[in-house]
Amino acid sequence: VLYTALAGEEPFQGDNPLSILMKHAQTPAERPSVKRGADLPQKLEAIVLRCMAKEPDDRYADAGELERALTYVA
Repeated sequence: VLYTALAGEEPFQGDNPLSILMKHAQTPAERPSVKRGADLPQKLEAIVLRCMAKEPDDRYADAGELERALTYVA
């Protein structure tokens, strides 16, 4: 949801639900700033992309860890 709010569109698009699902599973998301065509705070963009990492170990361990990361964006 945060990605969509920042980028202005969904992270993955396709011709049918299966193609979108495959992109979710296999394709890294493009930076929201690229989709938006405007700069975003680099720290915020990094947080969003980490949330969307394909490997679970590359994501935040829990909501508390994500909250702490978001606290330091400003």
